[in-house]
Amino acid sequence: MALWHACRGGQLETVQFLIGKGADRNWVGWDNLTPLDGAVQSGNSALVEWLRGLS
Repeated sequence: MALWHACRGGQLETVQFLIGKGADRNWVGWDNLTPLDGAVQSGNSALVEWLRGLS
């Protein structure tokens, strides 16, 4: 849940930290959105690109 909120808030460094600690980047949260969906909504293009590069 923390990862989803960090993505929605556009917080790249926090997202990197949480994923490094094992956060589930595929977790589906509110409004049926994944962390990547939340990042897209945040408008932080660097975060979106970083998340997309994890595949």
